[in-house]
Amino acid sequence: MTGEPTRPIAGRASAAATAAFARRQGAARPRLEPTAFRELSGTGLTVSKVGYGTYRVHVDVPEHHETLAEAIRRGCNCIDTSSNYTDGGSERLIGAVLGDLIGAGEARREEIVLVSKVGYLQGQNLDLAVQRQARGNPWPEIVHYQEGCWHCIHPDFLVDQLERSLARLRCSALDVYLLHNPEYFFAHALHDSGSQDLPALRDEFYRRVERAFAQFERFIQEGRLSFYGISSNTFPNPRQDGETVSLDRVLAAARRAAAEVLGDPERHHCKVVQLPYNLFESGALTERNTPLNGASATLLEAAAAWGVGVLVNRPLNAIRGNSMHRLARPAPPPGSDYAGELETTLRALQTTEAALRQEMEGWPQPPRASDLGPQQQFFFDVGEVLAANLARLPAGEQWEMIVGRILAPNIQKALEEALRRCPIERREAWKGRQPAYVEQLNALLAGIRRYHEWRAAEQMAPLDDRLAACLPPGTPQATLSQKALQFVASSPGVAVVLNGMKRSPYVEDALAIMEMPSYADVMGLAAAAYETS
Repeated sequence: MTGEPTRPIAGRASAAATAAFARRQGAARPRLEPTAFRELSGTGLTVSKVGYGTYRVHVDVPEHHETLAEAIRRGCNCIDTSSNYTDGGSERLIGAVLGDLIGAGEARREEIVLVSKVGYLQGQNLDLAVQRQARGNPWPEIVHYQEGCWHCIHPDFLVDQLERSLARLRCSALDVYLLHNPEYFFAHALHDSGSQDLPALRDEFYRRVERAFAQFERFIQEGRLSFYGISSNTFPNPRQDGETVSLDRVLAAARRAAAEVLGDPERHHCKVVQLPYNLFESGALTERNTPLNGASATLLEAAAAWGVGVLVNRPLNAIRGNSMHRLARPAPPPGSDYAGELETTLRALQTTEAALRQEMEGWPQPPRASDLGPQQQFFFDVGEVLAANLARLPAGEQWEMIVGRILAPNIQKALEEALRRCPIERREAWKGRQPAYVEQLNALLAGIRRYHEWRAAEQMAPLDDRLAACLPPGTPQATLSQKALQFVASSPGVAVVLNGMKRSPYVEDALAIMEMPSYADVMGLAAAAYETS
């Protein structure tokens, strides 16, 4: 990994360079399907049908450097990030990897389509916003969505954020910049402020979008951006829903912005949208929520008709009801007994924690959970609490969030408080027991993760079988995750399916679909998923 460069990586993705990248990949890999690369509608750029999503990657993790570089070498030339992904760590990762590959002559900036997003105030961005507010100079029009997460799309904020993103990416320009979930405006206004005037709220929302788009057009005039748009979770929702973002009104706002900045409404550069779409959440394919030529069209139909490129996120993490379903079926090693292993690990941790609690009771001032405040939820009783709630624990990213935001901070506070209260004469012995305890905790968390993956695989078996049955004869054998990714990539109107590939097996699995033929009957696959959900 190289150090910081003396100057930014110059250039932007170009039509000629991205097309040449695709041809070069095709020549080196004759098994690539004709659909492995396609045009990102409205931009002239050629993109791989699988893009590298960076929601959970970080510059400090060497494996993430390796997988991003591996993906680019194997033909992935669309990279998606956001200012809030790992608090800017994912943008810094991209800058580091691109700097290395370009410096080694393995890539050119003009071949890579960089997409970033803006709008969230979390982590460092939130700290900056709080400091500005304390000085009496807050960002205008901030949406206080929830504790620890604000939102803003005001032009002043966008100017600040583009500078920061480009610095982290080590680049002089972005190819695509998207407003990131601006529908938080509706969620806050409808549910927190109690406003009931939905038409007025919608007018105000698209006024804010128009002002943001006008600033994007100025970025383009300055040579720091090529195209822009919106990433929204509610693009596929029914039109009457209070939080739905409507593509027709988005494009109308873009035309007004272009008229203001460029003097011509049809010269706007709003050419890209991003949205969730998968086998279980197929609204982009089925929900006719957009007016088109006097009729109602789906989001994908309207985007294709209007020359808007579609990027899809969450292809494998599907939300049904209040549950997250992982559209993958990892095969457990032969002879695995995840349930039995988990029970053994839990019992061992419970025994260790009971002994630690008993020892602490003999201290002159034994620590208590109440010493650490009302938010402390675990105090050397992790094994007992998790054993009692094992059946109700969520899986996948929800479990990782619990570990990162609740379990890990609580455990760390407990360890620190116990060490502080430990009598001096016992402190070295107590410190000596901590590494073994932490190792047991990590083993338990890893066991729960494997147990969830095993249960999820069992639950996905009927869907996997149903999808296999409705594929045409001669279709290459594929994993469930490949079927799910190929379903998205085969849907008319979709340019890129973005997938998290933070581990090397994920890169291998996802990029394999670039050699798979497109599915002809995506409606049939969606129906099969519905029947087994």
